[in-house]
Amino acid sequence: MQLKNKWYDYVFSAFGAAALLAATVFLAARWPMIAQQIPSHYDLSGQVDAWSGKGSLIVLLIVGWVIFPLLCALNLVPKIWNIPETTTDSQKENVYRLSKTLLLYVRCLVGVLFSYLVFQGAFVRAMPGWFLPVVFICMMGGVLYFLARIFSASGIFK
Repeated sequence: MQLKNKWYDYVFSAFGAAALLAATVFLAARWPMIAQQIPSHYDLSGQVDAWSGKGSLIVLLIVGWVIFPLLCALNLVPKIWNIPETTTDSQKENVYRLSKTLLLYVRCLVGVLFSYLVFQGAFVRAMPGWFLPVVFICMMGGVLYFLARIFSASGIFK
């Protein structure tokens, strides 16, 4: 099933890609000014508890740039998505649209999250105390929201 893109597909894809691109340009422009030791791990309160070389920022950026296009490619092949078996033909388009939007949401979050981590590391800052709960709520809240809508649309939650 081929789904046409909606306006928000373009906006959220562009936002996630722009965040990664901004982090890439920032890192390239500021590379000589970045400290040799940067935070590589944080405890639950956001305090730095491990350090590494600034090259780990490149690794972080590469991981973001690998995950982002993989999620883009996954969006192009809806046949491999695991939709509920109880989905009827009349429900399939809505279920596929919701599944596509879920992947779009996760892709945008990946772009923003990895970019934020690069900026935080480059400025050698501790993570704010709100960071982990907000990321957890955004990721899990969004996934659970879309899964509930997918299950509802497919007739599982009648």
